[in-house]
Amino acid sequence: KKEQVKRKKTKKGSGNVKPFSVDLCPNSNTKMGRRLSEGGQKGGELLLKATALGRNKGSTVYDLTAGLAQDSCIMALGGASSVHMVEKDPIVATLLEDAFRRLQLVADTCKGKSENDDIPSRAVELLSKLSLEQDDAIDVAKRLSKVSDTSSSRPDICYLDPMFPPRTKSAAVKKNMNVLHGLLETQSQYDTCEIRERNEADLLLAALAAARRKVVVKRPIQAPPLGGDMVKKKPSSIIRGSVNRWDVYVV
Repeated sequence: KKEQVKRKKTKKGSGNVKPFSVDLCPNSNTKMGRRLSEGGQKGGELLLKATALGRNKGSTVYDLTAGLAQDSCIMALGGASSVHMVEKDPIVATLLEDAFRRLQLVADTCKGKSENDDIPSRAVELLSKLSLEQDDAIDVAKRLSKVSDTSSSRPDICYLDPMFPPRTKSAAVKKNMNVLHGLLETQSQYDTCEIRERNEADLLLAALAAARRKVVVKRPIQAPPLGGDMVKKKPSSIIRGSVNRWDVYVV
């Protein structure tokens, strides 16, 4: 009987495995869809407060740690003239490429329709502003730092949302973040605190050298600044939420 129960549980668990995809233009009745449809107009997007895209419309942004691109979409619809996403992991980058393919299909339905048709028109705007590159964030930032400060290819803002430090609480993680954590092996036993801190410091320093105006870093509310004591420069200002905060470094 025990074996039968065990087999039933295993069979049930295997049936719960579902395919995962990235949706850059979700339906407006979802939480992310509502955030995108509002475009930060109600003032609730702390990310837009940190980047000040509402006051500085037309700014160019490099999201050096794109992940599942939710923050990139918010910045694109919140005032940025362009958001270039950089993703190192090939699997995540492939998910984003597939998301772009489906975004194009949604945008194509906008032809001949009213601009008030929310989702297709939003897809068109996202396609006009978002771009993707699979590469290492530090390498990209170092490449940008060598470009003339007056060049249009040099971003006004560099945005960093590196994987958070290992969790100390057992609270459940949202499905999309759980998938991302699994892909990027954020709980890897081979990454010591010192190695992780050094990598974070290298990333922040490279971003500071690349941005023309500011670097914005998303962190857990209680976490130390990115790079810890290895980075002498401290945040110029901090936007705090209930769970996360955004450290703003003015260049």
